[in-house]
Amino acid sequence: RGHDDGFLKLSRWQGGSEMTVQENKATIRRYYQEFWEDGNLEAASEFWTPEVVLHTIASFSQDRHGIDEVRQSAATARAALSDMHFTIEDLFAEDDRVVVRYSARGKHLGELNGVAPTGKEIEWPGVGIFRLEGGRIAEMWSAIDTMGMMQQVGAIPTPEPAAA
Repeated sequence: RGHDDGFLKLSRWQGGSEMTVQENKATIRRYYQEFWEDGNLEAASEFWTPEVVLHTIASFSQDRHGIDEVRQSAATARAALSDMHFTIEDLFAEDDRVVVRYSARGKHLGELNGVAPTGKEIEWPGVGIFRLEGGRIAEMWSAIDTMGMMQQVGAIPTPEPAAA
């Protein structure tokens, strides 16, 4: 396990080097900026280990195993939603784990879960939990408001507020 030296808590020994909690947080911030916002999908190997696993809670999606499957999943999302922007609302880290709560937005310009492009700008909240090894993401758990996204693109009706 890591130790607390009174100033920086160090994560577990990973891949031949110790990464500080602050370095892990910086990696995740860069991941959202460079990979998602800037759309640099070629940076996948910089951010992910070759055996990376993406766990999702969406009922229509399965876990992705390995960098190629995760990169393809990301490419599909980027094709559906352009001009993505993420605002990190909360960022916590301990040992080799980083947790992010964010709000995001993007323009629906490609097929999204079977829904034809609408051109609408949509917004969604999400949570990402990351486990890092040697400064790269080895495992991710992702939860986003898919129902809210589908309502915004007209695939699911938005319920009317209950009468008082």
